Amino acid sequence: MSKVSDKVAVIFHGIIGGLDGRNGVGSSINIADCAKTIQKNVLSQYDHDIFMHSWSVEREDELKSLYKPKASLFQSQEMLGFN
Repeated sequence: MSKVSDKVAVIFHGIIGGLDGRNGVGSSINIADCAKTIQKNVLSQYDHDIFMHSWSVEREDELKSLYKPKASLFQSQEMLGFN
């Protein structure tokens, strides 16, 4: 019987934050720098698959290029009547 190796599912979700707060407020953060840090401190430590669901549709190509997710869904954020 072959040994089953442990594998980690890494799930990214939501919208890319901004330098002035949540939900992309202010200048955009540098997601390439974030990806380098995540790669060094998390992804390089484990056998993993990445999955993404994001409302940052304008950054879809960049995110896919940086993380190479196994599966992803990018969709426009729906505003549900909240200010």
